[in-house]
Amino acid sequence: MDSDGSNKTRLTRNGATNWAPSWHPDGKRIIFSSNMDDWHEDIRKFGHNFELYMINIDGTGLERITYNNTFDSFPCSRRMERSSRSAPTEIPKSLALRTYSSQTGLNEAHGA
Repeated sequence: MDSDGSNKTRLTRNGATNWAPSWHPDGKRIIFSSNMDDWHEDIRKFGHNFELYMINIDGTGLERITYNNTFDSFPCSRRMERSSRSAPTEIPKSLALRTYSSQTGLNEAHGA
């Protein structure tokens, strides 16, 4: 989308709730929260387990970046210096994420 609001591009078409977008530090991708992988066939609805995903700004290259049973949302990123610490999940080394846990009520940092 241009700065004046024109040229909007839809990035997802999955029927789920996709929200809380944030720019990746490279300026070419968006990180967002979605419940797209929490479909409940028995009630024919998406559930409440939100995970974080990354997608190119043209809508290609969708990648899930968190895998857990808590509510992951409000992604924000920042550039990170190189570190030898390992990440709790496989998140790109240049990316740090802070997520909110509905179970603990605490913000949790993920990244390398």
